[in-house]
Amino acid sequence: MGKQFDYYVVLVFLSVFACFQAKAQVVADSLNALQQTDSILDSALVIQVPKKSKNFLDAPVNYNAQDSIVIDLSDDKIHLHGKAELTYQTTELRADYISIDMTDKVLFAKGKQSDSSQKYIERPDFKDGDQSFVSDSMLYSFDTEKGKVYRAKTQEGDGYLHGGQIKMADKEVLFVQDGKYTTCNLDTPHFYIRAKKLKVIKSDKIITGAANLKVDDAPTPLAIPFGFFPNQQSQTSGILLPNNYGATATQGVFLNNLGYYWAVSEYFDLENLWDIYFRGSWATRLNANYKRRYKYDGRLNLEYSVFKQGFKELQNDTAGIGFPYFSKVNNFSIKWTHTQDPKANPKYKFSATVDAGSSGNNRNNLNLNTQSFVQNTFASNVALTRLLTFTKLKTAGSLVLNASHSQNVRDSTIKIDAPNLTFNVNRFFPFKTTKNVGDKWFENITLQYDFSYKSRLDSKLDTLFFRRQTLNDFQNGLQHVIPVNHNTKVLKFLSLNNRFTYTGRAYFETYDRIYDNVQERLITDTLAGFDHFHTFRYNADLTTKIYGMYQFGANKKIKALRHIITPSVGYEYSPDYSNSRYFDFYTQINAGQVDTIQYSIFQGLFGSPTSQANSNINFSIINDFQVKIKDKSDSTGEKTKKLNVLENFRLGSSYALNADSFNLNPIQFNGFLNFSKKLRVNFRGNFDPYFYDATLNRKVNTLLISDFNTFKKIARLSDINISTNYRLQGKKTGQPTTDKGSEEELEHIQNTPQAYVDFNIPWSLALGYNFNYRMPANIKSVTHTISFNGDLNLTPNWKVAFRTTYDLEAEKMTLPEIDIFRDLHCWQMGFKAILSGTIKSFQFNLNVKSPVLQDLKINRNLQWYDQ
Repeated sequence: MGKQFDYYVVLVFLSVFACFQAKAQVVADSLNALQQTDSILDSALVIQVPKKSKNFLDAPVNYNAQDSIVIDLSDDKIHLHGKAELTYQTTELRADYISIDMTDKVLFAKGKQSDSSQKYIERPDFKDGDQSFVSDSMLYSFDTEKGKVYRAKTQEGDGYLHGGQIKMADKEVLFVQDGKYTTCNLDTPHFYIRAKKLKVIKSDKIITGAANLKVDDAPTPLAIPFGFFPNQQSQTSGILLPNNYGATATQGVFLNNLGYYWAVSEYFDLENLWDIYFRGSWATRLNANYKRRYKYDGRLNLEYSVFKQGFKELQNDTAGIGFPYFSKVNNFSIKWTHTQDPKANPKYKFSATVDAGSSGNNRNNLNLNTQSFVQNTFASNVALTRLLTFTKLKTAGSLVLNASHSQNVRDSTIKIDAPNLTFNVNRFFPFKTTKNVGDKWFENITLQYDFSYKSRLDSKLDTLFFRRQTLNDFQNGLQHVIPVNHNTKVLKFLSLNNRFTYTGRAYFETYDRIYDNVQERLITDTLAGFDHFHTFRYNADLTTKIYGMYQFGANKKIKALRHIITPSVGYEYSPDYSNSRYFDFYTQINAGQVDTIQYSIFQGLFGSPTSQANSNINFSIINDFQVKIKDKSDSTGEKTKKLNVLENFRLGSSYALNADSFNLNPIQFNGFLNFSKKLRVNFRGNFDPYFYDATLNRKVNTLLISDFNTFKKIARLSDINISTNYRLQGKKTGQPTTDKGSEEELEHIQNTPQAYVDFNIPWSLALGYNFNYRMPANIKSVTHTISFNGDLNLTPNWKVAFRTTYDLEAEKMTLPEIDIFRDLHCWQMGFKAILSGTIKSFQFNLNVKSPVLQDLKINRNLQWYDQ
């Protein structure tokens, strides 16, 4: 049953019954009067509602009730009974009973008591904008915009506020008696902070008097004289209290993640965190986040740490054991990621992925983890790209300025390429025209242009790296490449591709070499000055495709087998440049014998001109096997699905026509085996066609196939790698969804699901296999490992995860790790243990999920440096 009642109806009511109505009392009197007649109103909560005009109601009111609607003209009241609903502007109210007093401009609502439990059901549920609460009863004055509620629950920020008696001083301030503050969303929370008095300042803070933490309504020893909880929806600067503390055997008492958070703007924030260990070790981190929607986003992390072990007084005393009692290691790292939204700018693109640091950062640090410990390299790349359009050429291109770096943390070698500049024009048809009738052979000629400038440094990341001389060690060079292609058909079924490539290279220094026969050493002199050289190369490739099909019976599971063969043969030629000005000579006298040695004056990033002509025949064959099988999911039996059983299986080699020995190069092979959509095996390797003489300890220029009766083989397997990954998982019980957290936090969960525990997947198991065999000479090297990781839901709230690698050759586990998770609704428990190895350790955490009460936690750990 429902009606609509608007401003005009109100005017009629007020005018008809004006003579029977007394002047409206002040709100305080109205509230007192109602309290005297309604014993249920023992307390108050204020609801924030937009201010009304002098006309009382300035918008339509929609109301509805399942039982009845009574309009009492004598008292000027409206009564809604049984699942009553009322909507006014942004305000929504649902309750068992709602009444509106038109004279005093007061709204009253209440629930009803259950016959069995005597608890209130169909309680008033009030919503207005971002504010909502549920209570046993409520009273609200439209005139003063104040109200009262009894036994209310409302959400404030990330927390929930329960109040036996709550009163609003004004729109922004609430006073609560017999209050409970918690981050548990249940009506009977698992834990809460109990305080007799609380003050809530909207979108600012919650302040309590003396408070006590209760778990399952049981008091705990944790009590505070007062409490302070942030209640802000926007970013706010402030001090960050340490979220981890304790003591270790070697580092003493410690505080982790003490610092300051600075909300610079809505697009940028900054935090500085410190780890302090009372025996001298410390670390500091600077974390910055920035984001402009539809433009870019990124994150910057800087870290510097000082890791001390032992006693400084004994640092020079080795006690005959080979290492000092005291050590000090300084480490640093920088990580930066920047991503530009594709829609931000169609012509310019900037991206950055920086991961750099000291060589010992991943293996000798206070905050080690399994992933960083096994990471052997750092790599970075920063690039600015300008997309170009060449209208007259009907093609596109790009201009890229970038810097990159790679670093091996094992041996401290570092390679820096900066700055690098690349300009390219994509393939275009210079002779294509619409005026010609029919396709001419020259219309298929294509051109391309690529220009590169490189600057590179190869060095060691040690104390000598950070000096001015390092800048002089950079190598520089220029290169531009112009390939000319022409494709045509031969005998209808063959495709012939001709390619002529011109390459020009230039360096900013050349080399002069002299052999000092007195000191018996080679002296290399670097000559500053710009110089260049040119090279040419010609390639021709002839290829085709051969198809074979075999059909099976109609009732067979395998319907058909398809075989695709792609043979290819080609020729490659580049001239000899040794007679040009690109080369020079030096004379070496050894034991009275005079040797004249030729060398190139160019040694740089893009290589040197060749001193002999290259004339090679290249050949390869690619096989693909596909099967068409019956689709089990189709009940009709007519549908089929295709599976690439053997995919891109390639055998290839080349023959050097002008080489004086070892003309046939190693035979390379690679491909994929697909046993199912989930199981894919990758293999690659090389066959050496020449005989290896173990007595001479070298290859000899004798093909194995030339004396098959003796060698019993046509080639020798010199290396092979086989790898695969297979993953199984149970059927998802549901999709992980949540309405908690900010938009940025929800986006992070969606983009990085691996960082969170998903209880919707009952179990999962991932297996990895890697086999690597190498025998280039007479010494064999074999690496044979199995890696596996997975997780299992023991119950809907218990999950166990594990990961490790087993070395089949060494017969031992590598860094076995186990994780145990327990979802405790508003709490979470985690246990992580690395069971063996250098960084053997364990960590135990029990903490509240919400970041508002992140200091409610228990941490216990035993780190690798305490072993």
